[in-house]
Amino acid sequence: MRRLVSRFIHQWKKQMRQDGVNEDDLLEIKQDISSLRYELREDRKRESARTSSHIETVKRDVIRSIHQSNPSMDHACVVDPMSEISQAVHRPPSPSYAAYSPPTLSFLNPSEIDALRKEIIIGLKAEIRELAMEMVRDNGNNAAAPSAPSLNAELYHTHLYTQL
Repeated sequence: MRRLVSRFIHQWKKQMRQDGVNEDDLLEIKQDISSLRYELREDRKRESARTSSHIETVKRDVIRSIHQSNPSMDHACVVDPMSEISQAVHRPPSPSYAAYSPPTLSFLNPSEIDALRKEIIIGLKAEIRELAMEMVRDNGNNAAAPSAPSLNAELYHTHLYTQL
């Protein structure tokens, strides 16, 4: 009887190995998942840095163009992109612009400069709002609940292990 039971167990283990995934395959899959998750995190960090760098560049360009169009201005105008009504907050210019002496533009009068400034602000607000909505949409899709784990106990264990 004992021999029969051990033979049955041996046959069952052999069949499980042939039908399922072995331990080495599980470890390899687990490592691949970890590597892909790490790469995804790094890609997201790079994309976030690239986006914030782009916003900073646009901000500097706007400040530079405002300084060029109105050299007598002592303060840079900063606008909250999320507010519906643009409210100006004044702050001193950054040191990187202090040494810059912009050329005078005599062909624009103050009302044209103000109109140009308002047009730029409206355009920037729209672009920033559009980028913010796109980022919210992208992050909303990435934050979806993960799919249910496999019913196979080993795969479920691997799924839980990779979540750590």
